[in-house]
Amino acid sequence: MKLQAGFWLLVTGALAAAACSSSDGQPAATSATTLASNAPFTITQKDFSFDPNNIAVAANTKFEMDVRNNGSVAHTFTITDTGPNPEGLASNLDQVVEPGGRTTIVFTVKNNVTFFCRFHRDRGMEGLLQVTR
Repeated sequence: MKLQAGFWLLVTGALAAAACSSSDGQPAATSATTLASNAPFTITQKDFSFDPNNIAVAANTKFEMDVRNNGSVAHTFTITDTGPNPEGLASNLDQVVEPGGRTTIVFTVKNNVTFFCRFHRDRGMEGLLQVTR
């Protein structure tokens, strides 16, 4: 009887682990936090993650994001290609935020973009601005 209970626990744990990963072995994406257009929004930096790390925004909508570092080390909020700026040139965003600090960023997203901490991306500190149409 104990063997069966242990086996059931093992199978349940395996099913739970499978549910938390994608078919390619990568962690499953978290559900997106949807931003209301033109509403200020806060994203929190921790050691070593963003909260939330998956944000849905309407295409071509200008929005304001307050980035707060609640971690114990400096982080960046970086996007390497936000798309063409008003002059038609590719633009980049790279703000350093010290521990306990904050910065406000105002921008428009036209396509899906990945944001990340330039200092800690190798530790998985990144997220997605997902455009909805």
